[in-house]
Amino acid sequence: SIYNPYRYFLRAKKRQEEVLGRMLNKAVVTQEEYRRALEEPLNIIPPQVSFRAPHFSDFVLSRIPLKERQNISSIRTTLDIELQKDVETFVKNCVESLEEWKVTNAAVLIMDNENGEILSLVGSADFFDSHHSGQVSGVTALRQPGSALKPFTYALALETESLRAYPGS
Repeated sequence: SIYNPYRYFLRAKKRQEEVLGRMLNKAVVTQEEYRRALEEPLNIIPPQVSFRAPHFSDFVLSRIPLKERQNISSIRTTLDIELQKDVETFVKNCVESLEEWKVTNAAVLIMDNENGEILSLVGSADFFDSHHSGQVSGVTALRQPGSALKPFTYALALETESLRAYPGS
């Protein structure tokens, strides 16, 4: 939001003043309430990560029907929390090191191919970074495949001899 006080404090403060002014003009608040509200200090406390692996948690919850969630007291998962911490650090470091190339986010999924267990799922470099869509999981977000499929297309073409390295070869 353009009025997010964590990112745009002055803009949010100005908006607060505008809204309070409208409330005063419409007699929703008294002059005294208006004055006190403007004098009240704004203590902006950034959100703290209260849980580990937020994208993984969202992923797990999305697989449980809403009606069943209220009856669940615990959920057992395959997440390797130590690996998760390492991957989160790795993703943040990679994004920071690629900043000059305008890389703003990254995602990683680590699975055990034999049994399909998810060992680590990092959907973004920072879940709470709204400026770079941190709450959107790059692992589960739908997107166009683009160039990711080209190697398979070219491999098939080379395998079936539909494509040759040089004309006439």
